Amino acid sequence: MSTRRVTIPSEFELEGMLYESDPTKAALLLHPHPLYGGSMENNVVKVMDYALRAKGFTTLRFNFRGVANSGGSYGDGEGEREDALKALQYLVSLVREDAYVVVSGYSFGAWIAIRLLEVTERVNGLVLVAYPFSSCGRPELGRFTGDLILLGALSDEICPCDDLLSLYRAFPHPTKHLKLIPSSHFFWGKEKEIMDFLLDVF
Repeated sequence: MSTRRVTIPSEFELEGMLYESDPTKAALLLHPHPLYGGSMENNVVKVMDYALRAKGFTTLRFNFRGVANSGGSYGDGEGEREDALKALQYLVSLVREDAYVVVSGYSFGAWIAIRLLEVTERVNGLVLVAYPFSSCGRPELGRFTGDLILLGALSDEICPCDDLLSLYRAFPHPTKHLKLIPSSHFFWGKEKEIMDFLLDVF
């Protein structure tokens, strides 16, 4: 098993990093805001990738349009949701039809992860790290009945803890997990805590 660079077919070619493993479970990883330096090389995205690989997942992280070697330009969230959908379709084509599929997003990527629920039912679990309540408002989880994993930072003004706790408490399904880490929005130096949490959850 090894990681290889792939090109995801879309309106624009999207560059990604694919790790092929167990075909019964797959994870798509979504990076922070493209206009503020977000990419698939982000520290939080990479540690989520490492944790899910360690639990046997086939994983795919990629760059949204306009980032690094992905074509196009910033799509104001709509384009990025389309990118995520194309990446998800590519990923699930590589695993079993009944595979357990997780979408894991950090900050802007967490917003896109939730917006994927509007256009696909092929999501069994959501990992939302530092969801940007301050800019994206309260997320609507609609009819989502899968697993919900929330992770936040205690000193994060973009993802206030009160909002995160409210979302966690309001989610009606029993399979949910919440972790709060003493950190800022960027989780510098807290990568091991993120990894340990995900290893425990999965």
